[in-house]
Amino acid sequence: MKAMVLNAAGRPLVEESRPDPLPGAGTLRIKVEACAICRTDLHVVDGELPGLHCPRIPGHEVVGRVDLVGTGVASELIGRRVGLGWLAHTCGYCDPLPLNWSTLKYDDVERLRFAASLIRICVPE
Repeated sequence: MKAMVLNAAGRPLVEESRPDPLPGAGTLRIKVEACAICRTDLHVVDGELPGLHCPRIPGHEVVGRVDLVGTGVASELIGRRVGLGWLAHTCGYCDPLPLNWSTLKYDDVERLRFAASLIRICVPE
């Protein structure tokens, strides 16, 4: 599949071929139908978020359909339209960062779910 890859902060995205991901135990794969590009993605591309490493595939707000499930995930989910939230985890206890970024703290930045701009992405059920 094709993906737009950020190989270094501040550089243009580059179209690259990547293998289709396969879902592991407890995860499912989404065939992406739409992926938003938001201000967080622009911060990532511009290198304004500490702790993020490249290469990275921007895009973390997605709608699509489940097209494959891993072991332990109900096969009835295949074909279901789903939306993927922007954040995989926050601690819920830290004070908000500047710009009222929810409860995302700098230590959690690497936990942002990126790569939704791929054609397919695997996520926990």
